Amino acid sequence: AELTLGQVVPQADEAVPAEFVIGVTTTATELPRGEAVDLVVSTGPAPRVVPVGLELQPLPTALDTLTGLRLVPTPFEEFSPDVPAGAVIRLEPAPGTELPADSPVTVVVSKGPEPKPFPPIIGLSVDQAERRLAELGVTISTVTGPPNGQVTGSSILAGELVLPGTTVALTTR
Repeated sequence: AELTLGQVVPQADEAVPAEFVIGVTTTATELPRGEAVDLVVSTGPAPRVVPVGLELQPLPTALDTLTGLRLVPTPFEEFSPDVPAGAVIRLEPAPGTELPADSPVTVVVSKGPEPKPFPPIIGLSVDQAERRLAELGVTISTVTGPPNGQVTGSSILAGELVLPGTTVALTTR
């Protein structure tokens, strides 16, 4: 065409891969021989920003939002005493971070509180057992036998996994 290369104008484009020509800046259909033509060249898709506000949202909401932004969410579960099971604890990288399209984002989702083993309480006084159980968030629902007696049995066996909020019935003598 006997034209020369003018300026290269970078422009983000969702469909045209980086370094491919999107078009020219002139609308003229004829140009004089040797004229410089400015090219618009794709820089690829525009950067994405990890969204704010997905913490404490249900996992499906976070996955849909990130996928809609052309980010690639990867769920990872961990226990949390404060965030309900199935809700987002945090995103990695953090919200507000700018990333290229199709970048991975780890979505850390809560498995709820971590179950802990029920402690041995046989032989303890009811008061001692109550203090030990309170450390796990377990409460005594009923005491069959003397309320100030020694624990001889419980509705949960030592070593069984329990969650905070669990209740236990005790037997004393």
